Amino acid sequence: EDSIKMVERIALEKAAQRKQEMTDSIATVRAKEKLEQRQKEVADSIALAEKLAKESAAQRQKEIADSIALAEKIKQEKAEQRQKEIADSIALAEKIAKEKAKRREKEIADSIARAEKLEQEKAAAELIARADIPPIAASIEITGKLCTHSPISFEDGNSENNSSWQWNFGDEAPGAVQAKSAKANYVFTETGKYEIMLKVSNAYHDSLTVFKTVYIDKVPAVEILTEDMELCPNFKEALDIPATGNAARYTWVSNRIDTIYRGKDPNLSFFPKRSATLSLIGTSTGACRSADSIQLKLLPNPAPRASVRYGENDCYPKDVYFDFKRPVVPMLDSVILEFGDGMRLSNPSPYPLMHTYEYDRDLSYPTTYNARFKLYYVNGCWRDTLLPIEVCEGFYAPDIFYVGDETVTKTYEMTGIPFADCTFMVFNQFGDKVFEEKNYRNNWQGIGSNEKLLKNGMYYFALSCQEGNYSGWVEVIND
Repeated sequence: EDSIKMVERIALEKAAQRKQEMTDSIATVRAKEKLEQRQKEVADSIALAEKLAKESAAQRQKEIADSIALAEKIKQEKAEQRQKEIADSIALAEKIAKEKAKRREKEIADSIARAEKLEQEKAAAELIARADIPPIAASIEITGKLCTHSPISFEDGNSENNSSWQWNFGDEAPGAVQAKSAKANYVFTETGKYEIMLKVSNAYHDSLTVFKTVYIDKVPAVEILTEDMELCPNFKEALDIPATGNAARYTWVSNRIDTIYRGKDPNLSFFPKRSATLSLIGTSTGACRSADSIQLKLLPNPAPRASVRYGENDCYPKDVYFDFKRPVVPMLDSVILEFGDGMRLSNPSPYPLMHTYEYDRDLSYPTTYNARFKLYYVNGCWRDTLLPIEVCEGFYAPDIFYVGDETVTKTYEMTGIPFADCTFMVFNQFGDKVFEEKNYRNNWQGIGSNEKLLKNGMYYFALSCQEGNYSGWVEVIND
């Protein structure tokens, strides 16, 4: 059809061109004839062209029809060939798929068989292993004081045979911890009764739940009602330290190791021996504790380094030598030496210092005089040392005898004699015996042999005993 259209178009173009040429030749004289002739020729040409065009178109249509028929034939042959190839490919793919399916089925069957075999072996091994494992067990073990605001450790006592744990501490407070390990720490904020739950399981999925009830007590409050202290160590009375608290019992401890006191009273009364940290520990009925402490510092206060040495006579009058060495630290402020017989010296020196103990009619012999060194230090402390001085009974006869007061019965008393089978005699200045009495017992009242009081004057006395003889002079005063 395209060829026919093309031929027709060409023919039309040529006809138009020819027609133009004939039109142009008309202009001339011969134009008409030529035009007619030309028109005839054109008409013939057109007719011929139309004939030729029709013949060409028919021929082209035939060729096109043949080409189409050939193309359809080739297409059909290719389609048949393709269908055959597809069918062959499908058949081959189905064959390969079947072979792979058979191999996969075999592999799956083999895998299942191996898995079943392994599962059977595992089950057998598990049975063998479980034969040696004890039954599942659990216990709740607690470490720490059951007190509020104090960490308490909870632990499964059979943790080596268990694989998982779940704790519940029975505390409904916001933020209560639910631990999931063999060991857990927990702090209770309120007192009361709590039921602790522990759920455990082992590697074989056995499980067990155990419970334990605990009672949480409150931590007591204690307070020492004094500050740190610096004291002199020469305590004559116990040191009182006031304290308060709401504990069930109290314990005072020195330097955290030496127990000073245990009881229900928080106050302490004791004699300190050294500088120390004093701690008061309050314990509740549930063994909850709290403590307070102070520092106790004892100032340097050494005892006097003093000694005594006696003279030759052990009885009165007795000479005693006192010696003293000054301490190096701390510095002394003053030294007082008391002899025990009413005499005393302040800052005596030099040493050794002698003192004589005379007869005292107001004492009974043998007697002891308590001599004492007192040291006063510049730090405000003082210290003393007692030095007992033993004085035995020696012979003593008064050298003056008052006999003039008739309202008072007086006797001439001598000391230091045994009074066993003693004869007492009194002589005047001329040697005349004016009194004698056997088995004397300190009962002479200044009366002579004439039963009258002796006159004023000096008299000589002699006392003769089995133990020995004693004599001396006595002035009799009769006013």
